Amino acid sequence: LLERAAHELAMAVVSVARRLEFGDDDYPVVLGGGLFRACPSLFEGTGKRLELPRVRCVALDVEPAQGALALARELLTQ
Repeated sequence: LLERAAHELAMAVVSVARRLEFGDDDYPVVLGGGLFRACPSLFEGTGKRLELPRVRCVALDVEPAQGALALARELLTQ
């Protein structure tokens, strides 16, 4: 079940990444949520199945609301 979930998640990431233009730089794919914390093998399995050479998987380390606040603060100071 976890292998299938990792495969499906990786395919979704690949599908989106191929439609977006990230240039020639490496870029992160942030995997977040309780399931990734509760089941590290899902995080690892998803990362291993990504067929994108410039991607690095990272775990979400702050809540999304905190990131939104930080972005809003940054935009206000520009």
